[in-house]
Amino acid sequence: MNLLKTLLIIFAFTLVSCNNSSQKETSENHTEPKNTKSNSKDPIVFTIDGKTRTIKASEREADVANLDESPIRYLFRKRTVKGEKPQFEIDFVFSDKENLSELPKTYDLTKTPSLHSTASLSFFDFERKVEKSTNKRLIFDKGTITIFELNKDKIHFEYEGEVHELMNNQNRFPVSGQVNVSY
Repeated sequence: MNLLKTLLIIFAFTLVSCNNSSQKETSENHTEPKNTKSNSKDPIVFTIDGKTRTIKASEREADVANLDESPIRYLFRKRTVKGEKPQFEIDFVFSDKENLSELPKTYDLTKTPSLHSTASLSFFDFERKVEKSTNKRLIFDKGTITIFELNKDKIHFEYEGEVHELMNNQNRFPVSGQVNVSY
C-alpha cells in the first residue's frame, strides 16, 4: 500500500510540476501590448518604451508654422539654456489642408501606408542610447494620428503606434503622445 501511495504522490507532483512549467512558458511567451497612453495634461507629451517626457507651455521653443506653405511643417521642442542638452523633438508634416473643415480626422498609417505623405511624424530622441546617432531619429510609420484642430492659432493632434530607427526599420518601439499647442 505504501508503494502505491508513493507512486500516486510522485505522479501528482509530476502533473503539478508539468502544469506549472507550461503555464510559466505561456505567460512568458505571451506579450501583452503595453499601454503607452499618458495622463499628462502638458501640451506636448512623448511616451516611448514606457518612459514619458513632456514639455510645458512655458518651456516650448517658439516655432511658427506657415499655413500658406504646402506641406505645413511643425517642429516641437523644449527651449534649452546654454549647456543644457535637448531631450526630444517632434517633427510633424501635414499636407491635407483642403480637408481641414472635416476635423477631427484620423489618419491610419497602418491600414493605408500611403497616408504617410499626408500626415507624417518623426521624433528625435536625444537621450536614446544607440550605436549611431542617426538611430536617434525615429520614424512613425504604423499607427494613427488624429488631428482635432489645426489653424493659425492652435494645433491639437494625438498619435499612437510604432516607430522604427531611421537606419533600422527592424527595431520597432511603441510610441504615443499628443501635441496641444496654442500660438
